[in-house]
Formats: sequence, C-alpha cells, structure tokens
Amino acid sequence: MATLNTLDLKQECTWDDSYFKVWPEITKARIKRDANVILACCNLALEHKFRGSALGVRWKDLMFAIITRHLKNSSFDSMVALVRLEKGMERAAYRTGAQPLAKDVPYLIEGRKVDIVCWKKDLDESLTNPQIQNLVNYVWKHSTEIIDYSSPSLRTGDIKYAA
Repeated sequence: MATLNTLDLKQECTWDDSYFKVWPEITKARIKRDANVILACCNLALEHKFRGSALGVRWKDLMFAIITRHLKNSSFDSMVALVRLEKGMERAAYRTGAQPLAKDVPYLIEGRKVDIVCWKKDLDESLTNPQIQNLVNYVWKHSTEIIDYSSPSLRTGDIKYAA
C-alpha cells in the first residue's frame, strides 16, 4: 500500500504541514522554486511476506516504479518522499529514478535519518530493472481507474489506480 498526498506549494499553510518539519530551509526553497503542486509519497507499506526480495522481486522497487508511472500519467511535475535509511528505502528510491534533495536528515524518530528525494515527471523509466518494468507494465495494463468525482480538489492528475 502506498499513500500519496497533493501539496500546493503556493499556499503558505502547506508549509505548516508536519511533512515538512524535518526539511532543511534550503531544501524547501529549492522545491518551492522548482514546482507549484507536487505529489508527496507519505507512506509505503508491504506485507511481511513481500519484504526483501521475496519471490525474486524487490517489492519496494516495484511499488516506487508503479507510483512513478502514476506520476508520469498525472498533471504533476514531480513527487517527493522522505525515505528512511534504516529501512533501505533510499536505495529503492534511487534505483527507480529518484534524485536526492537532502541526505542524512535527522528524522522525527530519535536516532533515525532520512533522505529527501524527488522523482521528476520526465524520468527515464527504461533505466529501471527490466523485470520490475515488465511487472509495472502488466499491473498498469490490468488496472482499473477509480475517479472520485465528488472530490472538490479533483484535477486531471488526481486519478487513483487500483490493481
């Protein structure tokens, strides 16, 4: 499961969100300069049997690759995430095209650190592991679009996909 949030960086109240609590000021200024409305990958959770490389697949990579496919098919220019180093999430993020915005940032959990990463919409998906890319293509082809028309914030990029 992954949760994504839309963040309008033009609204001052956005910067009060706890998501930005650990962000260095220089990193906030950089993302604010480069984007207006972004996706934030807030959580990524995997069932225990799919952790590591169960069944020969790096499931973290698959999840990030599916999320970046969503980014590429949305109206957003970029997606950001705080990836926890002790979980190895930064390696999965970088393998799927993320670029670092800040490294080794102290996290809200004492003694833990994160990298703040960004995926750009124009990332080259062909650089992702071919096995992962084939799975992403399969999932994407066999997914159903779910659109919540009642949402007041619905915009072109706010389509949710369910496998």
